[in-house]
Amino acid sequence: MQAGTSFTRTLPLLVGVVTFFFFTGELWQTVGELDPASFALLFACFIGLSAAFLSSRTRLDLDALARFPDPASLTTALAHTPYAAAAPPVPTPAQCPLSTGQRATLRLVATMSRLVIAGLVGVSVFVFYLVLAMILLDPPTLAAWTGAEPQTIIEVATGARRHTLAWEQVKVATFLALFSGFYYAVASATDAALRETVRDTAEEAVREACAARLAVLSETRR
Repeated sequence: MQAGTSFTRTLPLLVGVVTFFFFTGELWQTVGELDPASFALLFACFIGLSAAFLSSRTRLDLDALARFPDPASLTTALAHTPYAAAAPPVPTPAQCPLSTGQRATLRLVATMSRLVIAGLVGVSVFVFYLVLAMILLDPPTLAAWTGAEPQTIIEVATGARRHTLAWEQVKVATFLALFSGFYYAVASATDAALRETVRDTAEEAVREACAARLAVLSETRR
């Protein structure tokens, strides 16, 4: 629910902004003609920067998230785990014991849960603009925009028009998706309402992991 709210808040604005870049010839001439190594480096840079922005937000209070004052709070946290149906008895109030390494892992889990939402935004943008490029750009237009003959993957004719899927289109759609994911990371770090939404999503993931650990520890003691 929280992830869906974050997704719908961000995607419409992104489509409006990114469409401007889609119709820019310079983008097709630069990104469309990148060699695989350069494109892989570009991909890594965007992913790394996005992860850095997402992990730099307000740190989670792990002690509070690992604390369960009553059975109801523990049952709620276990709702989407294998222990949802029949959890071993855990006396409450309970505090999930966390080592330094486990705390670092949970912070990584929180960052990854935020990055997953950024990835969903990016995948949606990728699919949209790849389909749009296939509909709008026939081979002559694609050649004019990139300044070179397109590297065709597949070509489909509908009446008098040919629709092409080329590597240049894949590269540009991927770049727009990466930019969108990065924009989401920046927006979620600066927009107060969006930041709260995604923080709640990360907190849910951490709290669920702590509840599952308490259930496992209780089961091993039996």
